[in-house]
Amino acid sequence: MDRLEKRQQREQHILVCAWNMVADEGFLALKISDLAKSASVSVGTLYAHFESKEDLIIAMAVEAWQAKLAYIEKVNRLDLDVVERVIAIPIALYLFDRENPVYFEAQQLAGVPSIWRKASPMRHQSMLNLCGGFEAQLMPLVESAADAGGLDLSQEREKNLDAIEYGQIALAVGNAYMSNIFLPESERDEMQRRQQESMPRLVMAAFKGFGLQQASQPEVYLRLVKLCEALSPRCEFPACH
Repeated sequence: MDRLEKRQQREQHILVCAWNMVADEGFLALKISDLAKSASVSVGTLYAHFESKEDLIIAMAVEAWQAKLAYIEKVNRLDLDVVERVIAIPIALYLFDRENPVYFEAQQLAGVPSIWRKASPMRHQSMLNLCGGFEAQLMPLVESAADAGGLDLSQEREKNLDAIEYGQIALAVGNAYMSNIFLPESERDEMQRRQQESMPRLVMAAFKGFGLQQASQPEVYLRLVKLCEALSPRCEFPACH
């Protein structure tokens, strides 16, 4: 094993330990000194890999995005027509964030300017590259759905393409946020129940404005949820040894 491979292996080990600490105690309790002890490395070694706590958080958010995009790729390989795949994207994004709240929190923190501005340019660029890669996959899919007649983008095509892209992400992130909202457990459970009952109409109504033919059929949404859930969006953290 050469030096680069050893460095990459050590960095991955640190990240595994960080995920375990955050899963147990939350991001606010994450301390560099405690992480170094958990990972059995010196504080100096840890800083050689991550320039700051903010840099570490961005690295964790990058891992979260990579796991999410791997799940989205599985969804895109389902035997669905192109319009159904477009509808499945916000469903899959929401399910992943709902089932992986620690990953969701890392992504939320990565979007805070006071976090990403203190991260290294390399980490920040890695996050931007992932977001750009997701857009590069999504936009051709939406265009194909429009070309197939499933969506009406005849008026102001480029603006409508952007609206669908941002709308899909906003639907997913907004609903994932509501799933993790600060409420007493009994109230949160009831809110989540009501949310999940209304989601079919919410998502399908959002696409109805773009001429989706199946917009009046919430059962299309429910069928896609079952297909996406079968791909197991929940990720497990390996133990930190």
